[in-house]
Amino acid sequence: MTSLSSINSISNNIQNVTNQINSVQQQLTTGVAKLDPGQQALATQLSTSVNLLNQMTTNSGSVINAINVGVTGLSSISSVMQQMATLAAEAAAGPSTSELTALNASFSQLAGQISSLGIAANYQNKNFIYSTSAAAPVKLAIGLSSTLTNNTLTISSPTSVSSFTTAFQALSLTTTTGANAALTAVNNAISTIGSAQSALNADLTVVNAALSETGAVTTNTQNSLDSLQQVNSTALQSQLQDLNNQQSIDYYLVTQLNQESAAKLVVFR
Repeated sequence: MTSLSSINSISNNIQNVTNQINSVQQQLTTGVAKLDPGQQALATQLSTSVNLLNQMTTNSGSVINAINVGVTGLSSISSVMQQMATLAAEAAAGPSTSELTALNASFSQLAGQISSLGIAANYQNKNFIYSTSAAAPVKLAIGLSSTLTNNTLTISSPTSVSSFTTAFQALSLTTTTGANAALTAVNNAISTIGSAQSALNADLTVVNAALSETGAVTTNTQNSLDSLQQVNSTALQSQLQDLNNQQSIDYYLVTQLNQESAAKLVVFR
C-alpha cells in the first residue's frame, strides 16, 4: 500500500510538472508571459486604453483629412472668385455692349462652379464649406487634447459657399453700375473665404497638436503593456531546465517503485 501511495503521489507530481513545462514552453514560443490575476487585470485595462487611443488617432486623422479637403476647396473657390473679380473689373471699365455680354456670360459660368467645388469638398460625409441651410456646430471627437473640452473640437460655423453662387448669379455685368456692384460683392466674398481658410487652418493646428499628444500617450501605454507581458527568456529557460530535471527524477522514482512492487508480488505467488 505504501508503494502504491508513493507511486500515486509521484504520478500527480509528474502531471503537475508536465503542466508547468507546457506553460513555460508556451510562454517561450509566444513571447507573452503568464500573468497572475492582478497582472492580467492590469493588462486588460492597458490593452483597452491602447485600443481607445488608436481609435482617437484614427478619428484625428479623419478630421485632419476633412479639414485639408475643406481648405483645398476654399483655395479653389478663391481662385475662381479672383477670375470673377477680374471680369467684373473689366466690365466696370465700360467696354462695348457685346463685350459686356460676353463678360457677363463668363461671370455667370464661373459663379456656377462655386457650388460644385463646395459640394466636392467632402470627406467621409464631413463638409465644412458647403451647406444649403444654416449649419449647426460640428462637434468632432478627436485625440487627447489639453486645450479641448472632452477632447472634442467644435467647428462653430462651417462656411456655406452655396449662398455665393445664388448671390453671384443674381448679379449682372451688362451695365457699369452692375459691374461695380459685382466687383464689390466678389471682393467681399474673397475676404470671407480668406477668413474661413484661416479658421480651418487654426482648427487644423489644434487637431495636429491633439494627434501628437495622443501618439505620445499611446506609445507610453503600449510600452507599459509590452513590459508587463514580456517574458524573461533567460529565467524561463532556467526554469524549464529545472522542471525537466525534476520530471526525469520523478520518472526514475516511479520506475523504481514499480520494480519494488513487482518484486513483492513475486513472494506471494
